[in-house]
Amino acid sequence: DGRYVQDEIVAISADEAPPAQQFIGWVIDSGTPLIEDIYAEKTTLRMTEDDVVISARYKVLGIYLDDCDLLKDWGSSGSFSLNTEDQKEGLGCLEFNGEQTDEYKKVFSMPYNSGASVESGKLQFWYYVSDVSRLESSNQVEIGSAGRPDQNEFNWNIGELTDGWNFISLDLSAAAITDGEPDMNAINWFRLYHFKSGPVITRIDAIEIVDPTAGERHPLTVYNGTGDGNYYSGIEVQITADQAQEGMMFDSWEITSGSPEILDMNLPTTVLTMPATEVIIKAIFTEIKKYSLTVNGGSGSGSYTPGESIMIFANAAPEGHIFEQWKVDAGSPSVKNINSALTYLTMTGEDVVVSAIYRDPTVSVGGMDAIENEVAIYPNPANTKVYVELTVNQSTGIKDLAKAGIQMYPNPTSGIVNLESENTEIESIQIFDITGILVLEISDLEKQQIDLSEYKQGVYLIKINTNNESFTSRIIIK
Repeated sequence: DGRYVQDEIVAISADEAPPAQQFIGWVIDSGTPLIEDIYAEKTTLRMTEDDVVISARYKVLGIYLDDCDLLKDWGSSGSFSLNTEDQKEGLGCLEFNGEQTDEYKKVFSMPYNSGASVESGKLQFWYYVSDVSRLESSNQVEIGSAGRPDQNEFNWNIGELTDGWNFISLDLSAAAITDGEPDMNAINWFRLYHFKSGPVITRIDAIEIVDPTAGERHPLTVYNGTGDGNYYSGIEVQITADQAQEGMMFDSWEITSGSPEILDMNLPTTVLTMPATEVIIKAIFTEIKKYSLTVNGGSGSGSYTPGESIMIFANAAPEGHIFEQWKVDAGSPSVKNINSALTYLTMTGEDVVVSAIYRDPTVSVGGMDAIENEVAIYPNPANTKVYVELTVNQSTGIKDLAKAGIQMYPNPTSGIVNLESENTEIESIQIFDITGILVLEISDLEKQQIDLSEYKQGVYLIKINTNNESFTSRIIIK
């Protein structure tokens, strides 16, 4: 509310809906403002050059299959509008104008739990006709639970009508059935059609499914969740908590009024059985507790929630050492690969401490002697490529490729490596990863090429065996 100049944009917000009711839209009581979205609880309004009065309107949940106060989700094959001057209930009624067959049809996004039995339930609504003489005898009213016509459907001929408003009451037990009975606790389809001999105006209002033997309906209000409505005693209603905000989690359901039976108070989606009284319940959320992760000798420390997966990676090894493995000092986290300098850790509901362990670098590689320096390769914080020099102990007698007249290119490579030898016949080739594991061996080299496109980025050792000597070098896959 307030005083505003012409064309000023005003934010408007509906009050919280009353118990067991739902906001359905804005109604302009006076003036000619432009409302951005009449179906949104929070929207904007552009002022015009006159005083304006608008109202937030609500509907009682669970009473009507549809109160026909909004055009939203309704369809028709003729001219279709909302009549707010000649309704039987609520804000308005739906109006059809034309000679097409389909007058009113709707697929309900939220199935309707009628609570009615087939033996005693009824489909009821108000139906207006401007000129009954233009309606032919072929017509049908349908409800179903398949979200479409001709499946799990009850249908009826509407019967005799008079000009003006007609109250229609159809017994479920008298309905014809198409492709199986519908689930009366999950109705999501309605249609009314009439063959016509000329244009006619019809209106429909206050569509409901009732069961005279089921007693009175009682309101159910679900705060911070869905399932609101008015239900018969004994009806089972699915209730679902709203999605938790960031940093929060669902804790339990709290009953503030009434004595319903809730199947599991600790599940965000569960089933509530209505008593013969009003019920008010609330979904309770609590702050998600975070636990500390300390990464000694690496990165990834912080506060995290249970079940969260965190990337941890070891710092560069001290001079003369290499990374060996991760050691869990406190807690019981799941470490994906304890021997990898870059890996993932899954938090549990406790504080966790892990440490990067390093060791002496002396390693035997594929029959060759010691390598002086071995460096683990992993993405660094800047996410840049890292190339590492690998120094071979020359005291081992392993000879360099260039000295043997063997050329290898390109290096670094992302796929094919070419080999050229002047006077040396290559008998076999072996390629080892940085840990000394043999990853490729070729004993019959048809072409002087090696395809490394399937291997991960990193530094590898290539060992080329001739008829009387072996030569080694490093190769980088980028």
